[in-house]
Amino acid sequence: MSTQHLRLGSNPFIRNRVTDHSPLDTDVDVPTAYKEQFERILGLVDDVHKNDCSLGAAILGGPGVGKSHLLGRVGRSTKKRQGAVYVYLQNLLASPERMPRHLLRSVISLLGSGLPDRLTRTALFAVVDAAAGTAITKQKGEVDRKRVYSCLQHMAGTRGTSELFSVLAAFWEAATKADHGDAQARELAEAAVAWLGGDPIDTEIAKQLGLRASHDDASIEDDAGILAVLSTIGVLAGSLGSPFVLCVDQIDNLDDDRVRALSSFLHALLDRSKNILVLIAGVQETMTSFVHRQVIATAAWDRLGQFRIQLTGVTPETGSLIVQKRLQALGKRFSSRRDIRAKLEADTLFPLGSLWFQNCVGNALEIRPRDILIWAREAWEQQEALLAKLGDSTWLEGWPHGKETGLLVAPPVVPREDAVDALVQAKLVESVTRHKLEPQALPPDENNLAELTQKLLAKCLHRESQYTLLSFEKPKPARGAKTPRYDLLVHERRKSGREVSTGVVYCTSHHGNGALAAIQRILGDTSPPEHCVLVTDEERRPLHLGKKGAEIYDKLNAQGADRFLHVKLTLEGYAQLDAMSSVLGAAKVGDLEVEHPKGKSSRVAEDEVNESLHRLKTFEKHPLLHEFVTEEGGVSIVPPPLPNGGLDPKVIEELLWKDLAFKFAITAREAQVRLCAVTKTADSLQTFASLKKVAMAMHRDGKLHATSQDDDLILRHVPRKS
Repeated sequence: MSTQHLRLGSNPFIRNRVTDHSPLDTDVDVPTAYKEQFERILGLVDDVHKNDCSLGAAILGGPGVGKSHLLGRVGRSTKKRQGAVYVYLQNLLASPERMPRHLLRSVISLLGSGLPDRLTRTALFAVVDAAAGTAITKQKGEVDRKRVYSCLQHMAGTRGTSELFSVLAAFWEAATKADHGDAQARELAEAAVAWLGGDPIDTEIAKQLGLRASHDDASIEDDAGILAVLSTIGVLAGSLGSPFVLCVDQIDNLDDDRVRALSSFLHALLDRSKNILVLIAGVQETMTSFVHRQVIATAAWDRLGQFRIQLTGVTPETGSLIVQKRLQALGKRFSSRRDIRAKLEADTLFPLGSLWFQNCVGNALEIRPRDILIWAREAWEQQEALLAKLGDSTWLEGWPHGKETGLLVAPPVVPREDAVDALVQAKLVESVTRHKLEPQALPPDENNLAELTQKLLAKCLHRESQYTLLSFEKPKPARGAKTPRYDLLVHERRKSGREVSTGVVYCTSHHGNGALAAIQRILGDTSPPEHCVLVTDEERRPLHLGKKGAEIYDKLNAQGADRFLHVKLTLEGYAQLDAMSSVLGAAKVGDLEVEHPKGKSSRVAEDEVNESLHRLKTFEKHPLLHEFVTEEGGVSIVPPPLPNGGLDPKVIEELLWKDLAFKFAITAREAQVRLCAVTKTADSLQTFASLKKVAMAMHRDGKLHATSQDDDLILRHVPRKS
């Protein structure tokens, strides 16, 4: 029997971190892993709903112990058991004063999105619909917006406002019509979602939503209004028989001012709400420091950390079960092979082996789940290499192998800098791909864009030999003005020695008045800097301009690119900024690790990541950042899409369907091998790019679930709808 008859297939241990914003129903769970902590959190979920109260709990532990995995597990369980309104957030970044609004925008963005893109299939619609249905069950007659408004007001009472109930009722009506093909209703429903997320909307649309708009736009004015929206969602979620579970992961990645603002707001939310469970998670050492230094006030910690869930590691027995669980798919794949079944019956850890696991664990009483998965991945790769080297029969007969492992040539040990660079590049691609798969997890937010820019430019200071950047500042509003003329003022020294300043304005406005105000700020400057840059999220929030706005925009463009530049960010360009920030944040709290040498993990310091980002030229290659650090043209840090290479997307889709019909999961790279064999296509970057493109489209259509892992995708089955 040749080796081509036996392939171990996709490595089930590739994914050792939870980075998905929407935890999967099919993720691997081991009931004994943190069983006590898991059940305690589920108990809190029940307590919140039964007692109509709000509670806070903190999940604490070192890097790699499974904090994010536990949060995802809670989300899956609550959705299955109770249909809970569950929101998972991470890497929140906004200025301290805008943190509550950014949190609201992120929550509404996730609740207002669905697969496929049908508004009546969103969690936001579900809570409004359930609340309305609960209150009108005994009433007769057709349900309309007015009756829904009355029902919502009856349920939420003083926790909401008349304007909030009007918008929710209008959203319910418009979403219902939009899903029957009414384009105007869809526009109205999307405007309602924007307003609920804290965005200003046009006054004419605001009136259609029942808002009393007396200015150029309508928006939630202050933190009290933001609290009202979140509190009302908590009350309405009760109609689904569940609480509103809000998870804020990696809170320790933020700096002191942002942690102070976020914790203060979450404290107020708990004090003024019912039926809400707030779960926060972070590395214990950092979180303890926040409390000790009063970054998180004692009163806030007493509420947010009222229940403290400690994670320290799992027992060797549970660690063995984690490996077993991920190996189960192997038994299903080879159910017709007696020789394979015999090995599995003799050793449940085949093809890795119980002896291998004992040697890894030694006398340890507790083990980090991340370490277990790293060891297992390495062992799996070793068995694959042995199988290819020895052949099918010899490999099976000699298993478990001992001296044969010496037949393998150990991979060369690369310099640590190269290993860190490879890790950082992979994490950047992973993060960008994740946001392309789930764009609702990174909503358009001009303040978020400004904060990301500042955080990253700070890493380029004092590098005059490498960059043109000298300094930057956040201007203050002029006397009598609500906002500064520029969101950012950047100072550079050109190669000629001339110093120039650039004024930056960010705009992610949902309507024309907001866009008009943004460009008026630039044109109205009587003493402008040498250069002005307008930044928009052009893919999702293009610049909406009326006649007057278009005239002003044309005047700005007429000044020439050396005076005015409009940087039109794509989702990918926006996601690149977030990716760079995320990898720096993970390193900051010790939650980024590199395998060096292979199979052995060590923490990567924030300075190491920073130096890697400079070596990889991520700053000067970014379409926005390069405007402030170099005179050279910018190139995307993520390679551009490659052509399809003549491959039929339908062929790729059918191949993925067939593979996933009998496998727990496959990687895009494994699917590529099959694709090349079936289509007799060369194994190339083009075929891999084509496959990823089709897989991501299938994910958006709800035909499969894709998860980003380094520069690969993990693809899982979703039942086909008839």
